[in-house]
Parts: sequence; C-alpha cells; structure tokens
Amino acid sequence: MIRTLRISALYLWQLPQVLLGYIMLAVLRLQGRVRLVLTSENGVQVWASRKMRGAISLGMLTIHSPYELAPNDIRHELGHTAQSRLLGPLYLPIVGLPSLLHAWLWHPKPTTPAQNPTTATQTPPSNTPIAPHTRIPTPPSHTSPNTTPIPTPTATHNQAPSYYDYWTERWADHLGGVHRQHP
Repeated sequence: MIRTLRISALYLWQLPQVLLGYIMLAVLRLQGRVRLVLTSENGVQVWASRKMRGAISLGMLTIHSPYELAPNDIRHELGHTAQSRLLGPLYLPIVGLPSLLHAWLWHPKPTTPAQNPTTATQTPPSNTPIAPHTRIPTPPSHTSPNTTPIPTPTATHNQAPSYYDYWTERWADHLGGVHRQHP
C-alpha cells in the first residue's frame, strides 16, 4: 500500500514529463518500432527504438537508439530520470528543454574519424551493451543525497569540449554514476 502511494506520488510529481514519455512511447509502439530493453532497480523502463537518434528521458522512461545502449549511456539517462525526480514539474523547463536544445545544436569538431559520432557505427568495445531485460543497480546517488560536487568541464583551449561538458549532461552523469575519461 505504501509503495503504491509512493509510486503514485512520484508519477504525479513528474506528471508533465511522464505524460510526454508515455505519448512518445505509444506513438513508437503503434509504429512497431520500440522494444523494452530493461527495467532498473528503481522502476525506470529503458526502451530502444530505431526511430531515435541518441536518447531521451521522460519521467520513468528512457528511450534510446539501439546504438546508445552501452552501460554509460543507460546510466547517463538514469541520471536524467534522477533530475526529473528531484525537480518534478520544473524538470522540463530547467533541464529537459536546455538539454534537448544542446543535443540539437551541438556539433563535435572531431580530430579523427573515430571521434566523429556521425560516422561511428559501433559502440566502443570498452562500453559493451547490457543484455536485454537485465536489471542494473541504481547508482547510490539515486537513493540518497550526494554532496560530492559536480565535475567541472574538462575542455582546454587545445581540446574541443565534450557533449557531456554541458551542465545538464555533467549533472546527469554525476547522478547516474558515470565517470568519463576525456583525452
């Protein structure tokens, strides 16, 4: 009973993004272009769709491109779901919209073909995908407050900034327990 009330309150708190997420999922399901990949320990469903470019987190759902299912990709999106739980109805204007605009406008300046995401066709070997329907542990920061400061951008004047240097993405990495190594 208490668990049901807690889950209901969580869905109500995140209502705008929950509605958008389920509308998007319904459209993809009607097109037969989506499959459930896994469910995290805290109930977030991870879906994959060939219609996606990248990934998006809306409430208790994340929807990924089939090429964005590596553990760090999933943990990063779980970080966005943690942001949604923290901010509730403020998530979309504070994080969702800026993150979406950043993803839409960001264009890397690769120095080698391997660093160019538009030509890369495979997930790097060190970032292997998680098997279908695997339950992944929720990072500690999802269940308890974490006072560790969010890492600062790593780009220097000789290095192009990473997509994940933008504040919404750094924060999602931090909450999802993702530790990126920048060249």
